[in-house]
Amino acid sequence: AEALQKLLSAEKGEVAVEVISAVALTGAHKAALETTLKKAIGKPVALKEKVNQQILGGLQVKFGSELIDASV
Repeated sequence: AEALQKLLSAEKGEVAVEVISAVALTGAHKAALETTLKKAIGKPVALKEKVNQQILGGLQVKFGSELIDASV
């Protein structure tokens, strides 16, 4: 299923982005993050969200070979 999702995202020109946070993101946070990442990357994004309770706060954002670690 994950491989199919990657193919569909690639067909749409989307960049797969994995977001890891301490708690689940709200709809508003997801929308704001998608907008910000779309502007930064220059392409539509497909967010895949993960929760890691070992993170105290902030986010880790992974796409391609890039990692933006803004976590505590």
